[in-house]
Amino acid sequence: MNRISYNAKDIGLRIRRKRQVLQMSQEKLAEEADMSMKYISLIELGKHTMSAEILSNISIALSISTDYLLYGTDK
Repeated sequence: MNRISYNAKDIGLRIRRKRQVLQMSQEKLAEEADMSMKYISLIELGKHTMSAEILSNISIALSISTDYLLYGTDK
């Protein structure tokens, strides 16, 4: 069985880049994803992991696939 792993810093970087492309503040992303701005900041810095629900909320708020956030590509 293949193990799937991900890098929290890479995910955070992809979230930050997409948010910036959309010209969205951390505050706006936090509001749309129903979480605190501090939590968004920690995720973007790769200092906090997230549940599948939070990953989904962020992907919806950014209109981007969870595959892209996790792996950097749409598988």
